[in-house]
Amino acid sequence: MEYDVTRETYDRTAKRYAERHPGIWDLEYKIMRSLVPEGSLILDAGCGPGRDTKYFLSVGYNVMGVDYSAGMLEEARKRVPNGNFQKMNMLELGFDREHFDAIWACASLLHIKKEDMKKALREFYRVLKQNGVIFISVKEGNDTEIKSYPDGSKRFFAYYKENEIRGILTENRFSVTNFNKLGDSDGDTWLCIFAKKT
Repeated sequence: MEYDVTRETYDRTAKRYAERHPGIWDLEYKIMRSLVPEGSLILDAGCGPGRDTKYFLSVGYNVMGVDYSAGMLEEARKRVPNGNFQKMNMLELGFDREHFDAIWACASLLHIKKEDMKKALREFYRVLKQNGVIFISVKEGNDTEIKSYPDGSKRFFAYYKENEIRGILTENRFSVTNFNKLGDSDGDTWLCIFAKKT
């Protein structure tokens, strides 16, 4: 249910979402570029309407964008006509082992149930090259919820504390290299983490 309601919301609100979420990740873009050489292949996992795919293509990376929402992918293809996008579940990535140099999972893993987080990270580990880099951002907090909005839409969120998300990454053989907190205009605090496959 959690995944269905979230996907249905994004399918229905993709255009509005794309127009209202310009992004707040300038520092994270800079860190990614310092860790991952130009020309590398990046997986934009949960690419949404293609905002970050567009940025990474513009600075010389090769990018594959995947998302579970057909509506988001439709927006991505409109907004990034030179992009490469596929409909895919992060829990079952259809790529070979050690295929990507880096994975960018910006504001996407927070829609994965906590009991499935390890499965998602195992998939990331599998498709990432040795010493490859991942970036993830999740909202700070406790527990989980299905959040309802005035228009009747709903989205599932899983919230994390710093030590919790660090521990999950370590348990799944990732070594944290950079960590910071970022506040947004809605009053949420984002936990922003870069890690390497070890």
